[in-house]
Amino acid sequence: MRNIDIERFVTAQDEHGIYDMALQEIKDGRKLSHWMWFVFPQIEGLGHSRMSRKYGISSLLEAKAYWEDDILHDRMVEMTDALLSHGDDSAEYIMGDVDAVKLRSCMTLFDIVSPHGVFRDVLDTFYDGERCDATLSRVKAELDYYNDDSAFERNGIDVNVRGFFEQSAHEAHYHTFEQCVATLLDLMRRGDSMQKMTAYYLWHKDFMPYRVSDVELSMTNRMQRLVTDLLENTGDKEAVNLLLGIYHKGDEVHGVMEAAEYFDDALATLMQNGTTAEAVLGYIREHSIAKPEESADEYVYNGVARPQYTPDRLSVLKPDEVFVFGSNLQGRHGGGAARVALNRFGAVWGQGVGLQGQSYAIPTMQGGVDTIKPYVDDFVRFARQHRDMFFYVTRIGCGIAGFKDEDIAPLFAEAQYEANICLPESFVAVIKPTFPPEVRQMMYGQMRTLVDLLKAFNAQRPIMGADDAMSRINEVLDANVRYGDETAMLAIRTMWALVSQYEQDGHTVDIDRLERDLHDYHRGNGWVVDGTMQGVMYRYIVSKLVKYIKFLNDFRRYESYQDVVDDLYSIPVNGCGSNDEWYYFSFGASTRYGSFRRIIEEEWDNMSRGGHLDNDLLEEVVMGRYQKALVRYGIRELIRRSYADVGCHPDIKRPKWRNTDNQMYGPYFRVEGGNIEKGCSDFRRYPFSSEEFEMRFASAVLDRDADYVRVGQNQWDELYIPCRDYTLPVYSLHRGKLHFDTEEEKREFIDKHRQQCS
Repeated sequence: MRNIDIERFVTAQDEHGIYDMALQEIKDGRKLSHWMWFVFPQIEGLGHSRMSRKYGISSLLEAKAYWEDDILHDRMVEMTDALLSHGDDSAEYIMGDVDAVKLRSCMTLFDIVSPHGVFRDVLDTFYDGERCDATLSRVKAELDYYNDDSAFERNGIDVNVRGFFEQSAHEAHYHTFEQCVATLLDLMRRGDSMQKMTAYYLWHKDFMPYRVSDVELSMTNRMQRLVTDLLENTGDKEAVNLLLGIYHKGDEVHGVMEAAEYFDDALATLMQNGTTAEAVLGYIREHSIAKPEESADEYVYNGVARPQYTPDRLSVLKPDEVFVFGSNLQGRHGGGAARVALNRFGAVWGQGVGLQGQSYAIPTMQGGVDTIKPYVDDFVRFARQHRDMFFYVTRIGCGIAGFKDEDIAPLFAEAQYEANICLPESFVAVIKPTFPPEVRQMMYGQMRTLVDLLKAFNAQRPIMGADDAMSRINEVLDANVRYGDETAMLAIRTMWALVSQYEQDGHTVDIDRLERDLHDYHRGNGWVVDGTMQGVMYRYIVSKLVKYIKFLNDFRRYESYQDVVDDLYSIPVNGCGSNDEWYYFSFGASTRYGSFRRIIEEEWDNMSRGGHLDNDLLEEVVMGRYQKALVRYGIRELIRRSYADVGCHPDIKRPKWRNTDNQMYGPYFRVEGGNIEKGCSDFRRYPFSSEEFEMRFASAVLDRDADYVRVGQNQWDELYIPCRDYTLPVYSLHRGKLHFDTEEEKREFIDKHRQQCS
């Protein structure tokens, strides 16, 4: 974060009496001269002229400092009052077209700093209350950070933190010097930077000169004292020179954010030397008052604690860690994170893509976001194939390349729930709320369908109890087995019609498009109406159908829609006669009569009003509690917080029983290494995996696939092994696709069984 410099605005306004002239122009109702940049400043980055860059507000924190400066505060109020006196005129008339846009940006920025005051009045008067979207986008990540819990709260430190930042405050005596410094170092090691923590502290305080000065002095003095203590306890010549360099840099600090940056740089430097790094870690272990790391908001991968988000600064990596940075195709690693990768983590000059040393390059300089996506997809595939590595993704493309978090973050939507990929917090803030792919693939699964069926029935005629609810559910689902599944046949015929049109138009296979078109095909024609029983079942059928096609596509790699149609004959369904009880679109008995019925019975009082079912309460109890927690924490943290082991199966996780009115109901998960599998059951009964039901039908397709051979693994299971192509998945007849921690492990497994190939 750039150092805060508000004096430049006072200097510019005072020069040649410009402020007095600007005020008079606004009082007269027309802006005539050039002073907009430093009287009504915008957030940095919206303008590109020299003056825009010079007077752009660098952050929300600098805007707060501007507003709380006595001179600038009074002048801003005086200027906005003068504007509001011409409320019958337009902003364009008073300011001119271009500066009217800048004025809205300025008012939006300061309305965040000081809401519901003069800035809101200007926005309401001249812009119908509409704020500047570009400004809101620029400051969103910073504002989200300030609105979240502090680093202290997130790590279990429930004390007044003033003493950690202001050494002259009486609160500084609540903890020893060693406790204050060690705790700050500990929080930085867990992923926060001193710059971010200082900004958070000042955002929630005020910019009184004594406070800002004390924070600046506290940062430099405490680091220099720590360095002095370390000097007294080391005889290593290299460590001594390093420590002396850190100490003398502290004498050159000017400004509160520069002091925080000095603290960050000092820790990074200390961690580069084995002697000082060991001393710092021991210091933290002995004196930090943060809650123990094993219970902090982080997670463990391959037996090592990792931060929840990519740290702002990475100076050292563990042997299995990789620094992911934005590059150019020519591999000229001259600036930003690329230069860090070159200097510290083994990046190779001239190599613009892929793994190099302990770094991984993703090109971002060759064009728009669409040109970056293939390289991000390749990286995610690489990470999935190398579970023995842990990847720190930096804010690629958001520096020299000129993109914003909002542009790049969505490219990593599938990566955010990979156990060995760590993303920047600003990326996660953009792509949330989302659901992880292992959950999203069955988002409209059986439980979701049962809830929506009950809603449809309840809208027709109120449901008066759990027995009434299950009776209506059973009637519909049993009918599909006994009398034929007309909705499934409608979905399949709709797919035939779409495929025929795709082939006429020459479209390549696009399963996501097929899914969208299947859902949209009947909108408005009266055949499938949202919220009705048939509408609910059609959505379920389409989701199941697409899941099966995607399952097949993993090894079939479709190039022709006709191949898709041919393979779907492996899931026979009868539209007018009886179906097998376990036909592909059936509901498992354990879901129908077990989990769902138990929830309805136990929670009836919490999901009913006046004796009958309330649809909103039903949604909240069965789905809402779980989905809200999933969005808030992500799947891994949710499992850590709210799930327990199942008996003697430590790899199987179930929701903890709370015995409260806020019990969360969610699926079972199997956690094996970096892989998370969502269960259709509890994994101890059929189906024993999330893909065993698909394998029941897909085995017929694999049996006739020339690229696979079926071999016995043991007396209980059989395998489908690729005969030639190592990139194809390996399948178990009962487990579905097998997951391997590394590509090498997968190759060894295939080779072990390949001698059985003819």
